Amino acid sequence: GANGYTKAKTLGGNISLHNIKGNIDASTASGDVYVELTPSGKGQSKISTLNGKIKLFIDPDAEATVQADVKLAGWDSGDDSGKMIESDFPAKTYEKGNHGGNISGTYLINGGGDLIKLSTMNDKIEIKKLKK
Repeated sequence: GANGYTKAKTLGGNISLHNIKGNIDASTASGDVYVELTPSGKGQSKISTLNGKIKLFIDPDAEATVQADVKLAGWDSGDDSGKMIESDFPAKTYEKGNHGGNISGTYLINGGGDLIKLSTMNDKIEIKKLKK
């Protein structure tokens, strides 16, 4: 675990961050990213991978705005694309492009707050409630 600002970066490999209180910048070029986060109210967080899944567990009592983006390259966003972003929290907005493009969703947790940006390509994003 860590308090404050946490940065984790790799060009290849998974990132797994547990019990983070604050804000984070986590990115990998190829690998899955797993984060347990309690936002501090003091800045934005960014989680990205070019080739892998993102799984964010967020404190359900936090005030946060989660912006999730899945870039689709080289395939049609057909019926399965509705499952590319899954969340325990209701979506304020959810949009998907046709014939490639992006799928994006915005989730306001307890009215919104710290911005948390999630970004991946051709893979899934999951936003889950962190069990205390």
